[in-house]
Amino acid sequence: MKKWLLYIVPLLLLLPTFMLRDYTPSNELRYVSIVEEALNQGSVFVFYNHGIPYADKPPLYFWLMMLGRLISPNHIMLFMGAINLIAMGIILKVMNKWCFKEQQVATIAPPMLTLLTAGMFLGTILVLRMDLLMTMFIILSLYTFYKMYTGRNSKDDEWLFPVYIFLGIFSKGPIGILIPVLSILLFLFMEGKLRTAGRYLGLRTWGILLALCLIWFLGVFLEGGRDYLDNLLFNQTVNRAVDSFHHKQPFYYYITRFWMTAAPWSIFLFFAFIKGFKEKIVAQDPLLKLFAVIIISSFIMLSVISSKIDIYLVPIYPFIVYFAFVVLNQYKGGIWIRMALAIPVLVLLVTLPALLIGMKNAPFPPKSMFLLLFGGAIMTTGGLLALFRLFKKQINSTVVICASSLLLFIFITSFQIPAYNSLLGYETLADQGKELAKLNKTSRYAFFKVGRAENMDVYLNNQLVEVDSLSQLSDSLFLPKPYILFVREKDIRRNEELNKFLDNREHLSTGEHSAYIIKEQY
Repeated sequence: MKKWLLYIVPLLLLLPTFMLRDYTPSNELRYVSIVEEALNQGSVFVFYNHGIPYADKPPLYFWLMMLGRLISPNHIMLFMGAINLIAMGIILKVMNKWCFKEQQVATIAPPMLTLLTAGMFLGTILVLRMDLLMTMFIILSLYTFYKMYTGRNSKDDEWLFPVYIFLGIFSKGPIGILIPVLSILLFLFMEGKLRTAGRYLGLRTWGILLALCLIWFLGVFLEGGRDYLDNLLFNQTVNRAVDSFHHKQPFYYYITRFWMTAAPWSIFLFFAFIKGFKEKIVAQDPLLKLFAVIIISSFIMLSVISSKIDIYLVPIYPFIVYFAFVVLNQYKGGIWIRMALAIPVLVLLVTLPALLIGMKNAPFPPKSMFLLLFGGAIMTTGGLLALFRLFKKQINSTVVICASSLLLFIFITSFQIPAYNSLLGYETLADQGKELAKLNKTSRYAFFKVGRAENMDVYLNNQLVEVDSLSQLSDSLFLPKPYILFVREKDIRRNEELNKFLDNREHLSTGEHSAYIIKEQY
């Protein structure tokens, strides 16, 4: 196989998930709404979500979304999906070049495919978020540092190094600088070369970082004023780190979550990590020592920070995975490594039987059933092949077969996504609302207890009014009739008063949500 196919084939296998699905309401639809608002207002550095300041995230990702909106108004999902896949390719390319100089297919395929199919990293590729972009810049900054450390850098690298760090900050926030700087200082300390830190983190680096940050902060101040700047610099950084108002979790959160978020490879990666130290491979290899410092220091730092969600750990996944395979290239594995690999093999083996059992209890439409069974058959077949390779003690082949089967399963089952978009996002619900609005000649929309429904303005081209209490539904001063009301089906079933108010009214339903026309005459 040609090396370039290792990059292109996974990209093509993952692309349909962006082509066929709706935005998720929790973040993706909100980001699109924020971008629409910024374009309408002519904002560049300051962002709002329906008039409320949104200083949670730096501008870079929103700028890319704005570019996608200007280039192809109806295909932001596909455009941003392409950005994710490009970032994915750069991460893989840099890690391969960094860790495996010869870059033979048999050498680079196992870590590439393992990283691509590690649960949370795969999820980060498939959703529209800033984390993958930040991860790419963190890796580029640390790779550039290592080139400087080993004397293999060019003159350009000395200037690119602080730019990469800034772009990491500009993608997601302080983690973009904390991980590289902390890792570099601790690595130099471990190597007994802390005095040379100025070569990498000297006046040039801090001067460029300061200059770029000042330009950013000045833009924020001029557009949003002091309050927005304070929110960006303090509320969204210091407060979230020390005593978070959002995603607050205990110190041990990531210790308990890693096993699920790195699945199905978590046990395998853990044993390879331990073997690197036990066999004293880390002590003899500066690259592994740097990776170990990055992994351990970042894990502790992220655990100390008050705000925690699984995706925050994504920047260290490439280092964990490639650490494992650099170790395995020197230590060919033992019984514990093979036992750890038996877990993903087992997952593949039971996929088809599990789907057959599950379908009895939850019948699927014929097309979905066919795709699931076809995907399950590939997984189970892959499991049998991987089991044979595992018995032959062929670690790399086992990994490649398992990961390839998982990617093929995702590709095949992604074609059933359109049938479930009404459960995934709000576009179908919005279309139903527009249909009722057109029939009843209204452009007023409201929602009751529908999460993030205000961002449906992306589809409706109209603002929505949030209804906080049932009394407001009949209050013509608060909400003139006729109007379209979006509600959850479960709230109608649970709330007798709401059920009575909506009884016999014209509506359209997605199954989970409904759009009702509320008229004056009833």
